[in-house]
Amino acid sequence: MMAVEHLGYIVGAYAVTIVLVAVLFGWIVVDGRRLKARLARLESRHGGRRSRGGETQ
Repeated sequence: MMAVEHLGYIVGAYAVTIVLVAVLFGWIVVDGRRLKARLARLESRHGGRRSRGGETQ
């Protein structure tokens, strides 16, 4: 009986946790794409990365 009384709280806590984890995961994916695009723009503007292991430009 005790568990049934607290079922709403338990389900709500799990629901909030799942939503927060999903939002954080989405934010990481979107931010990663944004940073990749920014890095690509910077590399194209400046001719690529400077630390290519001894290559000369």
